[in-house]
Amino acid sequence: METGKGRVLVVDDSEDDQLFLRNALEAEFQVLTAFSAAQALEFLSRDRVDVLLTDQRMPRMSGDALIARVKSLPATADIRCILLSGKTSNQALVEILKGGHVYHYFEKDKTLLTDDGRAELILAVRSAVAASRLEAERAGLTRRLRSQVDALSGQYRLLRS
Repeated sequence: METGKGRVLVVDDSEDDQLFLRNALEAEFQVLTAFSAAQALEFLSRDRVDVLLTDQRMPRMSGDALIARVKSLPATADIRCILLSGKTSNQALVEILKGGHVYHYFEKDKTLLTDDGRAELILAVRSAVAASRLEAERAGLTRRLRSQVDALSGQYRLLRS
């Protein structure tokens, strides 16, 4: 399993919130930033992260739409996605969470403004990185096992002929 710092892509159109999240996370994680969903998708098309941490309310593409897009692409479908929101209605939030793509949800104000909120965010990101890396390890082991099974099947067919 990979042991370096977890890579977290923070997507938020607020420079202040990005800076705050970077400061909260950078001691434990490698923090990368994007100001829009489009920038995030561009970044993810060429680089890999363990966790996507995105604001919900952004211009042109919301956080839940970004997450849905990330989850629809085979190369990024296994990224754990955390959603931050300060102004999403309860009804909209229920619909977003029912989609099943959000690993964890946080209310932005409570998370950014309280020590407990920041601690909970760090724990959630830590958990998401661990889950992401375990899934990558599982996928690698599965590929290796399939390759070995294929090789053994080939040898078995040779022995039978």
